[in-house]
Amino acid sequence: DTSDGNCEKWSFRISSRKLKSKEVEVIPWCLSNSNFVELPAQKLDPHTTVFVGALHGMLNAEGLFIVMNELFGGVVYTGIDTDKFKYPIGSARVTFNNWQSYMKAVTAAFIEIKTTKFTKKVQVDPYLEDSLCSYCMVQQGPYFCREFTCFRYFCRSCWTLYHQSDLQSSHKPLMRSSKNNNLSFA
Repeated sequence: DTSDGNCEKWSFRISSRKLKSKEVEVIPWCLSNSNFVELPAQKLDPHTTVFVGALHGMLNAEGLFIVMNELFGGVVYTGIDTDKFKYPIGSARVTFNNWQSYMKAVTAAFIEIKTTKFTKKVQVDPYLEDSLCSYCMVQQGPYFCREFTCFRYFCRSCWTLYHQSDLQSSHKPLMRSSKNNNLSFA
């Protein structure tokens, strides 16, 4: 039963014709470990929400809540992203109740989580939503610049125009649901 809080891990020895004997660890995921909120009536603001990537599979929402709250303060919600079978996929969302905590988390960019069972470096980025370009206000803005001189959404044309100068040319765009954030202008 993976719906209650009594999840444990199991190890099994398996063998096959090609493999003599190997220990395999099964880590069940409790559905109740996917979300954690201290005050259920709290309104969640996507503008103070961060994306956390490269999470360890043994870290649940409450554990992430504690870590992020100790580091940055003001955490009101953590949610572990899951696949269609409700198993964690290695990312999460964390919502803060104030801009200062949010900006501290975004500024950190990477944090190291150390527990007795694992040590893992995770990535912290602004949570990206569908948005219009902050400059032309006409086109969709799929590119987000996390540099504090920008810190806004851009369409392709405005990104190119705004990031031509030497000061902004080193900025790298963040894109929602994209592994390759390089812009190709060929």
